[in-house]
Amino acid sequence: MMRLQCYYLRFPHGLHVAAEGFGEESVSQTIASDTLFSAVCVAVSRLYGAEGVQHLLEEGAVVLSSTFPFVGDERFFPRPLSFFPKVPEEQYALLKRLKKVRYLGQTLFEQVLQGRAPEVHEEHLQGPFWSESLPSGRAIMATHIRPRVALDRVTQASQIYHFAEVYFDREAGLFFLAAFRSDEIQRLFETGLHLLADEGIGADRTMGKGWFRWKREELTIQTPEKENTAYVMLLSLYNPRPEEASDIDPSRSHYALITRRGWVTAPGAMTLRRRAVRFFAEGSVLCFKENWIPRGGLVATLSPEDVPELPFPVWRNGQAMVVPVYVQPE
Repeated sequence: MMRLQCYYLRFPHGLHVAAEGFGEESVSQTIASDTLFSAVCVAVSRLYGAEGVQHLLEEGAVVLSSTFPFVGDERFFPRPLSFFPKVPEEQYALLKRLKKVRYLGQTLFEQVLQGRAPEVHEEHLQGPFWSESLPSGRAIMATHIRPRVALDRVTQASQIYHFAEVYFDREAGLFFLAAFRSDEIQRLFETGLHLLADEGIGADRTMGKGWFRWKREELTIQTPEKENTAYVMLLSLYNPRPEEASDIDPSRSHYALITRRGWVTAPGAMTLRRRAVRFFAEGSVLCFKENWIPRGGLVATLSPEDVPELPFPVWRNGQAMVVPVYVQPE
């Protein structure tokens, strides 16, 4: 059993967080843990300067998951990459629907963590979501692509482009989990989160995109005991330390890798591009030879040594939030 702080974010005017791809029409429907951590750090720096941010950068001070969808009282977690339900091959249509599933409702998710295979009922599948309590036909989120026009500053010549926006059901939004080293760190984090909620996250914030309301509650996740399994599942992006990377057993792990790029958003450095960093993606199930819990760490993507005019180092958060998961032997 794990107890974590759960933060619910509601976006009344939509959200645009860029995804890997070409142009403004590439958009992510969720916010990765490194983006969320960086956004809160920038907000804290506006309030308390570099000294306030330094408290959040200390090892283990704040560990965040990525954001995942919720609707009403149902929270969705990423499908563990070690899990795919056994369905007869002749049920081709059902197999196709199962391959689209990216998120499990919490009850199903906890069953999978404990090594139990939930029963498959077609009426419980809805696009990327698998839940026993999701009303049929209810759209939790949708991506709209809108045409826009850009005007040349000199000639006033027009050029059309497309911009993607994510919208949520009235009772839906995104949530993330957090663990803090102390109450003081939690209060500092939430102060930054208050400012971030008012300023917004992502692109097009001057038009109201990315602005959100939030609330917090304690959440319990039923998990297997760590001593009963050698596997952990990632709820965040993870960049392993060298000693951790050498201890991962790739032949027994189930994982996906993701490359993170992007621009610096901190004041004084917004024209600079971050160095690309590779992470294990959310939902990856890793087996460690020494049966330990991964920590990960912060990765410096730019420093004053690289760019002399940069007033501070720029970090990516690769700290891991994990839950134990039982994997059936093959």
